[in-house]
Amino acid sequence: ELPEPSGEIVTGEAFVDRKSVFQAHLATVKSAEDVKAMQGVLLSNSKIARATHNIMAYRVHTSTGHVRGDCDDDGEDAAGGRMLHLLNILDAVDVCVVV
Repeated sequence: ELPEPSGEIVTGEAFVDRKSVFQAHLATVKSAEDVKAMQGVLLSNSKIARATHNIMAYRVHTSTGHVRGDCDDDGEDAAGGRMLHLLNILDAVDVCVVV
């Protein structure tokens, strides 16, 4: 069983582009375990779980003071990497975004 995420999950408004629906979800995370917990909570929602793709990117501080980031495209070519690149540009840390 996954732990609860350490931060509240905030969900943005859904929008439609070329017949595809996009909705962003984000939360403060402190570790890869928090990311897994957030994904578990989101995927327990059947509407989110049924989405064709749930792309994800996150960046967190490590115990050694470095920043670690990772992403998942969920089959959408390079989408997670692009989102991680945006987090890098914004210097966003301790956050996970799922679209």
